[in-house]
Order: sequence, then structure tokens, then C-alpha cells
Amino acid sequence: MQPNYNIIKAHGGEIKVETKEGEGTEFIIQLPN
Repeated sequence: MQPNYNIIKAHGGEIKVETKEGEGTEFIIQLPN
């Protein structure tokens, strides 16, 4: 996961992680236009 994070940050983006008990984990990747 760290290499992905570094690539996304280098392009001005961000990763968010949201966990919902009993439902799972969602990874949200946002990149600028």
C-alpha cells in the first residue's frame, strides 16, 4: 500500500480509508483534475 500512497501523493492526490463494522473497508482515492 505504501508505494501506491507515494504515487498518489506525488500527483497531488490523497487516500482515505473508511471502515464500517460488519460491512467492510472502503478505500477512496482522489486525484486532482
